[in-house]
Amino acid sequence: MDTTELVYSWHRPWRVLLFPFEWQRQNFRKYFAKFAALLAVLAFITDPFTQQMVEFVDCYRIFASDRNSTTLRGAISRANTYTAYGDQLQTGKIEIDGPMAFAITTGLVNPPIDASSLVQAECTSGNCTFGLFQTLGICHSCQDVSAMIQSQHDTGSDYNYTLSDLSSDSRFIEVGRGISLQTSVSRGDNSTILQVVVLQIPLTESPFAVDCRITPCVKTYNSSMTNTVLNETVLSTAPMGANAIADTFDPSFMSYLLATTQTLRNGQRENCTPVPAMLFNTTDTYDVINSEFVVVSTANIDAAPNRILVVDNGTLWPKECVWQFGLYSDRAIRDQLIADFDNLTIQQGGGTTGIGLLNARKLWENGYANFSSVNQIMSDLTDTMTSTIRQRGNEGSGGWAPGDVTVRFTCVQVRWAWFSFPAVLVGLATVFLVILILQSPGGMAERTWKSSSLAVLFCALDDAMKIAGRFELTREEMLRLAKTTTAQLVQDEEGRARFL
Repeated sequence: MDTTELVYSWHRPWRVLLFPFEWQRQNFRKYFAKFAALLAVLAFITDPFTQQMVEFVDCYRIFASDRNSTTLRGAISRANTYTAYGDQLQTGKIEIDGPMAFAITTGLVNPPIDASSLVQAECTSGNCTFGLFQTLGICHSCQDVSAMIQSQHDTGSDYNYTLSDLSSDSRFIEVGRGISLQTSVSRGDNSTILQVVVLQIPLTESPFAVDCRITPCVKTYNSSMTNTVLNETVLSTAPMGANAIADTFDPSFMSYLLATTQTLRNGQRENCTPVPAMLFNTTDTYDVINSEFVVVSTANIDAAPNRILVVDNGTLWPKECVWQFGLYSDRAIRDQLIADFDNLTIQQGGGTTGIGLLNARKLWENGYANFSSVNQIMSDLTDTMTSTIRQRGNEGSGGWAPGDVTVRFTCVQVRWAWFSFPAVLVGLATVFLVILILQSPGGMAERTWKSSSLAVLFCALDDAMKIAGRFELTREEMLRLAKTTTAQLVQDEEGRARFL
């Protein structure tokens, strides 16, 4: 290889870049020197490529929830049965359960923006997928019944608007003469916890009336948690009907009941079948709450009767396929809702706020209420009630729906595209090495000038020293002579530095 050209190029920085590209008619060794210089230049720009070869990224692994594990657990609250209530007074009145009373107040006065924030869930990593599951809950349905409003002209200049005959036990309500809103409540039928009727005259519209029913139901959810934030979507609801088994006043009796021929197990629908040849005998002792089976009438299988029908003695169904709402819970919740909604009024004064109880002012919406606002109030109320039922179901946390836990890891990702330039450089260096080996002389004597620094030193000695040494410039001779020779750098007659 012509090292003269190569070394000369390093003496000037700009020539370091230009030298590999100054191609002229030269012998092979000069081209080989330029090839070596080109490899040296390319070697300086490999660092950015090596830094980009690997990358640290977030990767995720999904683990099935383990109920016995404290590190990988994912579950969300749900319930098949709800029988919670407070104390029973001597008068026979059933007090409402404290958490349910709080849920009703929250839903009416200060509902959350997202009802999912009230739902209890366990997710150790903060990222879980719960899939499809069903739970007992509370639903509502509102209907615009403004067409049933009757107008009556007063002897004065005012009009009265009245509403009646919505159900057998509903009462007459009216607005006008300074009253802008009035409500009434009734049982409706045996499949309804409470029926609420609202009649009002808003400031900007004609009088309107809304008939809302609050009922127990079974809700199907699709839920997931991302970065500790729970997201839930209600996919469907199924109404529950009155328990068709003979009514009793026993605390264990269920007011509402629904048995389904299919249920969700771990997100998959599976068939439910009753236990064969096991009919219920009312004279036998039967633990309704603790048994693994539930007595179900034919009228309550995939159906929601609105009245009590004693059609048969029933058969035993697996408890996970039956949804139940307790009698005492029903009575306590109904009494609380009656106290919150019955005979609410707004007296219109000089302003827009109106005079009335807090729940009445909530329905009034400062005189700008409409069907949608009343429907939203009922939706907020039933959502908060549902979250409490899910958390305080008879099954406890053992009946919660399991989920899959997503765990985040830090992974090293190989970016193969960035290997292209270093791979080409290695290939060129390999070619250079092969050519260098093939072009190198075979004898040791011929390699002296390339493998020993002593050769450069002895070339700088004066001629007298060379004659005194009497050696051929081979590596062995130079090594032998170097052991007995000392040299110093002096200035000759011409002012040049010479080894002496």
